Amino acid sequence: MSTSATNPGTVTLDALLSAVRNAVDSGRIGTPVNVRVHWQFSETELRKAALIVARIANEALGLEVPAWRVRSGKIAASKGNMLNVLGEDRRGRTLLATLFRGESNEFALTVFGNHGILRLEDAGLDEDSLGTIDEEADWWQSLAEAIGPGS
Repeated sequence: MSTSATNPGTVTLDALLSAVRNAVDSGRIGTPVNVRVHWQFSETELRKAALIVARIANEALGLEVPAWRVRSGKIAASKGNMLNVLGEDRRGRTLLATLFRGESNEFALTVFGNHGILRLEDAGLDEDSLGTIDEEADWWQSLAEAIGPGS
């Protein structure tokens, strides 16, 4: 996985998507059934972060008509904003993401398969590498509606 030139502890979105795709395609974790993400970021809007995380989960799970539950809130002690996203598709494959807009960049990803686990811990996701959202993806509209305009 390639890292960002600005911070060697961060990974680019393209490199992350490629690593997830390679791990799934190799069959070493079996059939992916769940993706868990914790992401704290400083620059990205919560709405965009949720859509990026769904893109990452879709790379592993191949989401089919997911239903979304979204909870947002403020973290009083840190004055940051938080968003929890739960998505489940019609095959029972799930995404559980905790997104927090704060002062640092921390990213952790776990893809659970029926024969193994893919894990990325103690990393950051390069916010400059996020690009634009694929608004043509099947899950995009339903997640954008679940998040609503205020996040």
